[in-house]
Amino acid sequence: MGVVSTILLIVGFLLKARGVTFVEFFPKNEQIVPQNIVYNNVISQNAQIDLKKVAAIMAAIKHHTNK
Repeated sequence: MGVVSTILLIVGFLLKARGVTFVEFFPKNEQIVPQNIVYNNVISQNAQIDLKKVAAIMAAIKHHTNK
């Protein structure tokens, strides 16, 4: 077991010296960001959302950020 871990340690140092990182072995999938998000517009308005509640929340946020 000590031989295997020593070999892995040496291989890790060699890869690090070449500039290879662990992330390159397991690349993350790119997150696709939707491009059609427009706030306070017809695109983002939903019939199930109560506009009075949204206005109250926005007013509360504005009130707390202005303090």
